[in-house]
Amino acid sequence: MKKIRRRFEQVTTFRDRVESFAEVLRSRAKHTPSANEKKQLLRRAAKAETAMDIDEWISGSNERPALLEVLSINFPPRAGEE
Repeated sequence: MKKIRRRFEQVTTFRDRVESFAEVLRSRAKHTPSANEKKQLLRRAAKAETAMDIDEWISGSNERPALLEVLSINFPPRAGEE
């Protein structure tokens, strides 16, 4: 018996979906009393924004910054790794 794949056509763009996800995370972080959980939610929101930026760079809809510049900003060297 052949399996049938369920396929979905997205109604909204990737950017819109990720942007709304990041907004929800920020809203949850505002109303969270735990500092550790708030930090984790804000970190996930920042990762979602990075995903939007990468999608823009890949799609070519925006000027692409130099790869090393982007990596050095988003992933600074650890102490002792220069």
